[in-house]
Amino acid sequence: QLAPDLASTVPDDPGRNILPGEFKFSDNWQPHWEASNVDKQTDAFWSALAQVQCYTYQHQVRYGYVICDTGLRCFRRVAKKDSSGREISKHGHVELSPVITWNDNGQRLTIMLAVWYLHMVAAEE
Repeated sequence: QLAPDLASTVPDDPGRNILPGEFKFSDNWQPHWEASNVDKQTDAFWSALAQVQCYTYQHQVRYGYVICDTGLRCFRRVAKKDSSGREISKHGHVELSPVITWNDNGQRLTIMLAVWYLHMVAAEE
């Protein structure tokens, strides 16, 4: 069984991970590499997202995140459906948050506030 670096549980069901997350070193992953001109960086970005997406599928939750020493990317897994409303993708589609950096001191959403908010949303699911 795969295990994320970070797991959040609720008192009612301590074995259930409601918000999987991954730590990455900034040498290997950056939150803005989504559209990098360097293939290796783009591959690393999507590989980390795929890893956490796998955890969200494994635990049947919608939210996850990847964090490093330069920033954070949060995402929501959304089911892809055909015109009849039938789910067509086993793992779903990923909606990404904007890049949130450690330097966003009150100018925008901070990393700590974003992670707290994700926990609140995930706990409501």
